[in-house]
Amino acid sequence: VAPIVSGLSKILRKDILLALALESRTARVLEAALAPSSALGMRRLKLAASFKGLMATLGPHHIGGWVCAALWRTSLGDSGLRQAFAKELLDVEEKLRADNFAVWKVCGLHQVKVHTAEWMQQQKKAGKVQALFGDLIEGDTESARAAKMRKVRAAEDEALAKAATEAMEDPTAALQLFRF
Repeated sequence: VAPIVSGLSKILRKDILLALALESRTARVLEAALAPSSALGMRRLKLAASFKGLMATLGPHHIGGWVCAALWRTSLGDSGLRQAFAKELLDVEEKLRADNFAVWKVCGLHQVKVHTAEWMQQQKKAGKVQALFGDLIEGDTESARAAKMRKVRAAEDEALAKAATEAMEDPTAALQLFRF
């Protein structure tokens, strides 16, 4: 992951990010990179922030809308970034509602537009929760899964080694080991 992230930070130009987000195969990769289970962990927010200024183009687009929704979910807890994303999307409200209503719904832009004060308060609360419990919420799930798999494999290897040792001591145990 580290080489990908370091390489990604070198190409975070807006034109390249936009091209990646509008192409179907790379858009799916970006979606996966922005998902909570991503190996990027807390670096997802930095990636999401690099899309600031592109949401008006991504939102109405039939492929870019998927990335737009992933960016919106990733920005949870960062009220400033969410506010910037919402402003960009509201600037193209008519086009967004006509071309990609799903993004309008996923981002809850009606509430942003109609109940701005309440929405801002909710975003600030979410930011506080993220700051307090971010390490629990955004736990490195990829490494946790890998650690769990290592433990399972180690237990399997230990059981196999024990069975092999018993087989060497007792020839009938060897037959039971390979019985189908």
